[in-house]
Amino acid sequence: MSLALWFGGVRYLFAPDFRMTAAAYYQSNKTAKVSNSLMGVLNAYYILSKRTDVYATVAYVMTTHYANDQYTPVGLTSDTAFGPNQTGVTLGIRHRF
Repeated sequence: MSLALWFGGVRYLFAPDFRMTAAAYYQSNKTAKVSNSLMGVLNAYYILSKRTDVYATVAYVMTTHYANDQYTPVGLTSDTAFGPNQTGVTLGIRHRF
Protein backbone atom coordinates (compact mmCIF):
# COMPACT_ATOMS: atom_id res chain seq x y z
CA MET A 1 0.00 0.00 0.00
CA SER A 2 1.26 3.45 -0.91
CA LEU A 3 -0.64 6.29 0.73
CA ALA A 4 0.12 10.02 0.84
CA LEU A 5 -1.82 13.00 2.21
CA TRP A 6 -0.94 16.49 1.02
CA PHE A 7 -2.57 19.63 2.34
CA GLY A 8 -2.20 23.38 2.51
CA GLY A 9 -4.19 26.41 3.48
CA VAL A 10 -4.29 30.13 4.13
CA ARG A 11 -6.01 32.34 6.70
CA TYR A 12 -6.85 35.99 6.13
CA LEU A 13 -8.00 38.54 8.70
CA PHE A 14 -10.44 40.88 6.98
CA ALA A 15 -11.00 42.79 10.22
CA PRO A 16 -10.08 42.19 13.87
CA ASP A 17 -13.37 40.33 14.37
CA PHE A 18 -13.70 38.51 11.02
CA ARG A 19 -11.40 35.89 9.49
CA MET A 20 -11.58 33.30 6.73
CA THR A 21 -9.61 30.15 6.11
CA ALA A 22 -9.27 28.20 2.86
CA ALA A 23 -7.63 24.79 2.68
CA ALA A 24 -7.11 21.97 0.21
CA TYR A 25 -6.39 18.30 0.94
CA TYR A 26 -5.26 15.65 -1.55
CA GLN A 27 -5.06 11.98 -0.65
CA SER A 28 -3.26 9.67 -3.05
CA ASN A 29 -3.71 5.93 -2.58
CA LYS A 30 -2.07 3.36 -4.84
CA THR A 31 -3.98 0.40 -3.39
CA ALA A 32 -6.13 -1.46 -5.93
CA LYS A 33 -9.81 -0.46 -5.92
CA VAL A 34 -9.26 2.48 -3.55
CA SER A 35 -9.82 6.07 -4.65
CA ASN A 36 -7.83 9.26 -4.59
CA SER A 37 -9.59 12.34 -3.24
CA LEU A 38 -9.33 16.12 -3.42
CA MET A 39 -11.17 18.24 -0.84
CA GLY A 40 -11.54 22.01 -0.62
CA VAL A 41 -12.69 23.72 2.59
CA LEU A 42 -13.73 27.32 3.25
CA ASN A 43 -14.31 28.56 6.84
CA ALA A 44 -15.54 31.94 8.05
CA TYR A 45 -15.52 33.12 11.68
CA TYR A 46 -17.07 36.25 13.12
CA ILE A 47 -16.15 37.10 16.70
CA LEU A 48 -19.09 38.38 18.73
CA SER A 49 -17.27 38.70 22.06
CA LYS A 50 -14.11 37.54 23.80
CA ARG A 51 -15.54 34.02 24.22
CA THR A 52 -18.26 33.74 21.57
CA ASP A 53 -18.14 33.51 17.80
CA VAL A 54 -20.29 32.32 14.91
CA TYR A 55 -18.88 30.19 12.12
CA ALA A 56 -19.72 28.70 8.74
CA THR A 57 -17.85 25.94 6.93
CA VAL A 58 -18.33 24.59 3.42
CA ALA A 59 -16.39 21.56 2.16
CA TYR A 60 -16.50 19.80 -1.20
CA VAL A 61 -14.74 16.55 -1.96
CA MET A 62 -14.15 14.83 -5.29
CA THR A 63 -12.97 11.23 -5.46
CA THR A 64 -11.97 8.95 -8.28
CA HIS A 65 -13.81 5.76 -9.31
CA TYR A 66 -14.65 3.78 -6.13
CA ALA A 67 -15.08 6.54 -3.49
CA ASN A 68 -14.05 4.29 -0.62
CA ASP A 69 -11.55 4.78 2.23
CA GLN A 70 -11.36 8.49 1.50
CA TYR A 71 -11.79 11.78 3.31
CA THR A 72 -15.19 13.40 2.99
CA PRO A 73 -16.67 16.58 4.46
CA VAL A 74 -17.84 14.52 7.43
CA GLY A 75 -14.71 12.41 8.01
CA LEU A 76 -13.11 9.25 6.68
CA THR A 77 -15.46 6.72 5.10
CA SER A 78 -15.14 3.09 4.20
CA ASP A 79 -17.22 1.94 1.22
CA THR A 80 -19.30 5.09 1.42
CA ALA A 81 -22.88 4.95 0.22
CA PHE A 82 -22.93 8.65 -0.57
CA GLY A 83 -21.19 8.63 -3.94
CA PRO A 84 -17.88 9.96 -5.17
CA ASN A 85 -18.54 13.72 -4.81
CA GLN A 86 -19.93 15.26 -1.63
CA THR A 87 -20.63 18.67 -0.12
CA GLY A 88 -20.81 19.38 3.59
CA VAL A 89 -22.01 22.59 5.27
CA THR A 90 -21.90 23.52 8.95
CA LEU A 91 -23.18 26.63 10.68
CA GLY A 92 -22.91 27.31 14.36
CA ILE A 93 -22.25 29.45 17.35
CA ARG A 94 -19.44 28.63 19.76
CA HIS A 95 -19.10 29.81 23.34
CA ARG A 96 -15.99 29.02 25.37
CA PHE A 97 -16.54 28.46 29.11
